[in-house]
Amino acid sequence: MNEYLCKYNNITILPKRIVAIIGDNKETTQLLQAMAGFTLKGMPKVQYGDEFGRQLKKEPWKLQFVPDDIVCYRDLTAGDFLKGIGMKFGDVEEEKAALLELFNIDIEEKLLDMTFESNRAVAMTASLLATPMLLLLDKPFDMVSSVMYKKFIKEIVKTYFSGGSVVISAERYEDIELLCSDYIFLRDGKADKHFVGRKNLPVTSKIVTIWGCSSMPGDLKLIPLCKKGDCMRFIYNGDDVSRLAAHLSLTKCTDFTVEELGIEEQIYSDYKRWML
Repeated sequence: MNEYLCKYNNITILPKRIVAIIGDNKETTQLLQAMAGFTLKGMPKVQYGDEFGRQLKKEPWKLQFVPDDIVCYRDLTAGDFLKGIGMKFGDVEEEKAALLELFNIDIEEKLLDMTFESNRAVAMTASLLATPMLLLLDKPFDMVSSVMYKKFIKEIVKTYFSGGSVVISAERYEDIELLCSDYIFLRDGKADKHFVGRKNLPVTSKIVTIWGCSSMPGDLKLIPLCKKGDCMRFIYNGDDVSRLAAHLSLTKCTDFTVEELGIEEQIYSDYKRWML
């Protein structure tokens, strides 16, 4: 008996994982839609594991997909939407009340009139009420406040500790860097790089920009990137910025900046935004 929850292309989702899918906005959305069982033209079908597949036949709500927008009818209120959802899950009134209070949702407000953040909180509430074994979240942290972000994180982790898996799409690693057990970077709709645990991600290099300095000391691990006029830019692979600053001061190079490279930029050696 296979133990995975689902397979799609070259991506396998195992039980009790929090997986980040990082890549192009359209590609990540299509990937989550496919994992949710939607048939997309020209794309392969998802495969569910034996046990999870049997469970879905009995309780299809154990797989939940939260899109980035749930506005479907002009006059539908948050209460109407959640009432329809609750009819599928049984007696969840106590849990629903707790989530409505947590997310500060007005059940009388129409979805169309809500802020983007409140709209997303309603969608999150509906999915959490199902106690899903597989929760698919399409860019859940986009355009939400830091307060709501922390609330979402708390509930996502609860799903994980109850034995479920969560798949979260994002355009940037920085959106989900502290949360996940797996980080999958997409290229052309398929997993291109897969890192298990943050400790296995590359240590972020830095970009050092220096003005008005003709020569560099040779022991600073500075890799030349580009030059324009009296401005030079380097990649710095060291982890001691204070030591770098001290050495640059000794060479009378005091006019400089140090900036972080993005994880994706480092993985793919993509330096185009740093070129002078």
